Amino acid sequence: MAVSVAMVGAVPQAMAQTSGPRASCLSYPQPAPLDQRRTEALESRFTATLSGLARELYRPTDGTQVDWAEAVRLNRLVMQRTENFAYTTYGARLWEEAANTIQKIHQIGLYGAPVDFAEVERIYQLQEARGLDVSERRAQTALLRRGFEDYLAGVELSRAGDHVRALTRLRLAGEAGFAHAQYAVGRYYMGERGIDANFPEAFRWFQRAALQDHSDAMYSQGVLLYGDYAGMTQNQRNAIPYLYSAAQRNHAYAMLGLGLSFQNGNGGLPRNRNEALCWYRRALAAGNDVDGSRREAQALIDRL
Repeated sequence: MAVSVAMVGAVPQAMAQTSGPRASCLSYPQPAPLDQRRTEALESRFTATLSGLARELYRPTDGTQVDWAEAVRLNRLVMQRTENFAYTTYGARLWEEAANTIQKIHQIGLYGAPVDFAEVERIYQLQEARGLDVSERRAQTALLRRGFEDYLAGVELSRAGDHVRALTRLRLAGEAGFAHAQYAVGRYYMGERGIDANFPEAFRWFQRAALQDHSDAMYSQGVLLYGDYAGMTQNQRNAIPYLYSAAQRNHAYAMLGLGLSFQNGNGGLPRNRNEALCWYRRALAAGNDVDGSRREAQALIDRL
């Protein structure tokens, strides 16, 4: 079945390194147009080039627009090109990385990808045919699948207004490792829908989802550190890496947060009108009319 899915403590080292100058929008990479990069990757005799582009389309670090469907398509091409490589060779490692990425995309369902356990199973069968032992990962997938069922039940209960029972099912799904459920639990602990606010607990649940590349959770962590929330230590400097990580994944509100930080000189960033405008313009391009991010971006540009 395929269904589309709409810590208080030190900042992790990988994120901590994104603070300071690396939060710059003006020095943020401007990649070549995707059509050009795709053509170059397909024509290259090095499969690693194709694999690298597929990786960037799912976990961008160079300004590439997230595109899970294209990431899956290119990873399948990598698998086709390397399927005859002997195990332990570099080509075989590229095959396995591509297969694992397709599975991750369809197990977690981020960036609009459908949760599709049938596709995950198909990849397992291909891996087993190559002599790979996937028994441990199959067990993890079975746990995620049960978590996904709890997540869907929690969503239905939430829609029906039964938020206490919804939170119980969502917590079960989150404990099973389902990222969307972890984020949803975090939102509940922000004091939504009649549930008492517990901001440190919300942060911990957002952290779990963020570690699985959930950009809304990354942004929410930044918001909690940036603002003045009961039980949380306000630390705008530590908020910047979370906002930047979400912005790398095309999160428009995270881009707006970075723009405001540069505009007002918050979070250890210098006041810089050009940096602020750059982030606002990126947010305008990445935003939409559903959540109002495009409208807010345009208003900030007009005022600045």
